[in-house]
Amino acid sequence: HDLDPYISAVCTHNIGDVLLREGKLDEAEARIAESLRIAEAHGFDKMQHLDRAFLACIDVLRTRTESGVAQMLESIRYAEKKQWVWDQIQEKQLLAFAYRKLGRSQDAAAQLEEVMALARASGNSVYVRECQVMLDELRSPDGDRRAPP
Repeated sequence: HDLDPYISAVCTHNIGDVLLREGKLDEAEARIAESLRIAEAHGFDKMQHLDRAFLACIDVLRTRTESGVAQMLESIRYAEKKQWVWDQIQEKQLLAFAYRKLGRSQDAAAQLEEVMALARASGNSVYVRECQVMLDELRSPDGDRRAPP
């Protein structure tokens, strides 16, 4: 839409992120896939990895199987290698969502603890609060029964 391709990819991705958080998996997948197409066409490595992690999370949320976990872990390792802290924060939180959906509460809690540490270190109080809410839910007596959409 006459936007710089990188801005277009990021904006499209962000819309997909919001849709994912709202539980609108089909719409989120379409937006993230569009962002990935733009990122691939223009060689935006960082955006490609982030989009692939989001698509893998959507796969896990949709199928309730471990199918996308390997892709998510690979993407996290890549972000760690490149020292992309913001990507690590987002992708580890996604992995926590996936683990929670799979009934792996301890793994989800461990990921959330990592996200909180990274978020604190980078001054991102929004993610610290979000993760604390999720941790509190996981640790509540009925936490395993209240998985996200």
